[in-house]
Amino acid sequence: MSFIVFSCSCSLQKKFVQTELYFGLSQNNGNIIPDSAWNIFVQRDVSKVFSEGFTVIHSEGKWMDDQHKEMHSEPSRIITSVSTMTPLLSSKIDSLREKYKASFQQEAVLRVDKKATINF
Repeated sequence: MSFIVFSCSCSLQKKFVQTELYFGLSQNNGNIIPDSAWNIFVQRDVSKVFSEGFTVIHSEGKWMDDQHKEMHSEPSRIITSVSTMTPLLSSKIDSLREKYKASFQQEAVLRVDKKATINF
């Protein structure tokens, strides 16, 4: 009887950064950004910044309007990606946020970066 032993570096842990971007889909005029426009933005812009991969999560965002003391909600999208963060990638992510705000009349795109240890 013989045995074959496989070794793989797949279990090595590597340190990465998980980035989450929160995109609201409501515009100041009350319209919702259409799926077609969102999909073009993802294909044309997001895929270039997160060329190693990303996930789009459909969500419902809620926030407190401090001026009127009212809770608001809107359809939203969360882009999440795990990468080895560099100053260049960080700059590209911030440029992506600014492009979305300018293109779709948004006040903000929230960015969250968290240290992540991953295994494959």
